[in-house]
Amino acid sequence: MRKYLFLFIIVQLLIFETKAQFKEGYYYDKDNTKIIGLLDFRYGGSILTNKSDGDCFVMFRATEDSKKLKLKPTDITSFVIGTDSFTTLKNFSINAYVTYPMDFVKVLDTGRINLYAYYAIKPESNYSSLVIIWLVEKNGEVEYLNRGRFKNMFIDDYINDCPELVEKIKNKELKYKDIKKIVDEYNNQN
Repeated sequence: MRKYLFLFIIVQLLIFETKAQFKEGYYYDKDNTKIIGLLDFRYGGSILTNKSDGDCFVMFRATEDSKKLKLKPTDITSFVIGTDSFTTLKNFSINAYVTYPMDFVKVLDTGRINLYAYYAIKPESNYSSLVIIWLVEKNGEVEYLNRGRFKNMFIDDYINDCPELVEKIKNKELKYKDIKKIVDEYNNQN
């Protein structure tokens, strides 16, 4: 009897764990129809995966008891989980070696400059870790941003029409870690 009780508890925990990942939200299909339900954002991939459909996907359920549906960037245009918005971004690189025809990115700021976060998995020797890659878009051009490229890229290509922000970066008042603040200030300039 104990054996069956233990098995029952394990199965219940697995069912609870599976349902707990899903959060309320919605997505927009290719016809721009809003579909409300429960979503779970998943990211991953490796250097060996096919990048044509991206490495990220969303699991969707209409209700807690509904069957799961896997949605790729080729299936939908955007989705929202709680207060986090994600969109499909096309033709972007996350470093000098990896380019995506399309994948999901988290929208952090929009305006004259759009700022996105791309979630990826970095394999380590004994484990994998989450890596967040900043993607910046201005005038339809998307570039990845890292610490080494930040200062020159922003001063020369992105905020050169805003001398106050340029000075703050040159004087190190604003640094790479302040990217969200920089983009927000730039977007809110008149």
